[in-house]
Parts: sequence; C-alpha cells; structure tokens
Amino acid sequence: MARTATTKAKTEPENNLEKENAELREQLSAMMDMIKELQSKQNGEKTVTLQDEFRRRVTITSISTGGINLRTNTTGSAKPFRLERFGQTIPIIYEDLMDCINTDRWIFEEGFVYINDEQAIKEQYLEDAYKKFLTADKIKNILTFDDDKIAEMVANSTPEIQETIIKLVCDKINKGESINLNKVKVIGDSCNPPVKILEIAERLK
Repeated sequence: MARTATTKAKTEPENNLEKENAELREQLSAMMDMIKELQSKQNGEKTVTLQDEFRRRVTITSISTGGINLRTNTTGSAKPFRLERFGQTIPIIYEDLMDCINTDRWIFEEGFVYINDEQAIKEQYLEDAYKKFLTADKIKNILTFDDDKIAEMVANSTPEIQETIIKLVCDKINKGESINLNKVKVIGDSCNPPVKILEIAERLK
C-alpha cells in the first residue's frame, strides 16, 4: 500500500505539470494568433495609406508664357493635361503627376511647370532644379523687388524662367503700363546672356 501511495503521489504532480504545459501551449498559440492578426491589420493599413498617397491631389502651375502639354506616357493610352497660359493652376492626382514626370522630366527640370507640393518635389528628386525656380507670383511681381533682389533672382533662375520674365516685362511695356525702366535694365543685365529688353519689346509690338 505504501508503494501504491508513493506511485500515486508521483503521478499527480506529473499530471498537473502536463496540464499546465497544455494550458501554456494554448495561451501561447492564442497570443501568436493575436500577433499575426495585428500584423495583418498593420500591413493592410500601410497598403491603404500608400494607395491614398498615390491618389492624393496636388496642384501644378504654369510658369511659362506658352502652352504646355503633359502626358502620362508616350502611347495612345496616355492621360493628357494642358496648361494654357502663365499662372494657370490645375489639380492633378499624384500618381498621374509621377507618370508625367517620368515621361517628360525636362519640363519639370527646366522651369516650365511649378509643383505646389514640397513633399512631391522631394520624392521626385527635384530639389536641385527648384533652387533655380521662381514661383508664378514672384515672376509676375518681379519689378516690385529692390534692384539687388531682382538681380539675384534673375541670375539664379533657369533660361526658361528668364525668358518668361522678359516676355512678361515686354508685355507690360507694350501695354503702356507705368514701370521702372532702371529695374527693367537690371533684369536684362542679369540674364544669361544679357539682353536689351526695350529692344525686344519694340520687336514684339
């Protein structure tokens, strides 16, 4: 009987240990399932966020006096976007903008179009180009700045932006608007190469 009691005493702790181990395994399995579910949800949220990022709207502005045609690719399935005049601003889905940049990157690097979104400029690696860009507002109001600022802005801008400034100033001259001719000369002298804006205005009449 003593031997039987000893065997029973040893068996009960073993059974309890197995029971505890089984419970721990169940708890661990439940925790792993919860972790997988959370990871799945997080991955889903990231995917939605990325999709939303591509589908968000940004705006672009023409900083050229000519019409600008943008396209999302070079095939017949391309989405077209048209900017008719200087200063015109249109909305565009970011994904479409990326496609337009990939198709005709030179338009965005030389100063025909201004992207009104700092995040998009950084993501498309256009920061260096934008160091030479002026906003449509600054271009339009170039004659309101002091001479030193005018010289700095014009000298540091792209040839396309310099051409836009010249055309807008010539248009003001030919419309008979009251403008400071000294500042007009500063603009002409700061272009590369320097130009005589009054002579250009005369030819454009």
